[in-house]
Amino acid sequence: MINFRFRILSLIVVSLLSCSQVPAVADPLEKTAPEATQEAKKDSQSADAKGTKDNKLTAHPTLPGSEINRHDPLAIYREAGIDKEQEKKIRQLAKEFEDGQRVRLALMANLLKDMRNLQMQPDPNEKTALAKQDEINKLQAEMGTERTKLVLKIRNILDFEQKQRLIENMRHSSQTTK
Repeated sequence: MINFRFRILSLIVVSLLSCSQVPAVADPLEKTAPEATQEAKKDSQSADAKGTKDNKLTAHPTLPGSEINRHDPLAIYREAGIDKEQEKKIRQLAKEFEDGQRVRLALMANLLKDMRNLQMQPDPNEKTALAKQDEINKLQAEMGTERTKLVLKIRNILDFEQKQRLIENMRHSSQTTK
């Protein structure tokens, strides 16, 4: 029972994380990557000067895939060299994706609730429980497929050089986070 709850919770967390890693619909600060990098350097220098450096591990602010990118999902695309029109298209794709994911997440929550109710029965119907799990599995697969489609659509917006820089930045980022 506890393992099943852990698995359900893990599925929800994975679903939410997959949504949160998608380019955001709005950039509240409207800062470009270089501006954000300069601001991070200033913050770091002022913390060093004050001697109030905390013990948190953070990525180097000037590296692709750094701490800044975690707060601005479009930063890695900006580092690849997208222009304003491409950014607008990416934001629109992300908005459409997020709207669809919201619906799927609500459906997933209902399916998980139904599954929990089945688990709380002393003698749940096996066919019903397995059918419910199949629905959960299909929805989870659909969510993953939609995320992959989004990534591919975004890549189609980029030109060859931008795609090359994006991949290079992603590789560099994955090496620095290991």
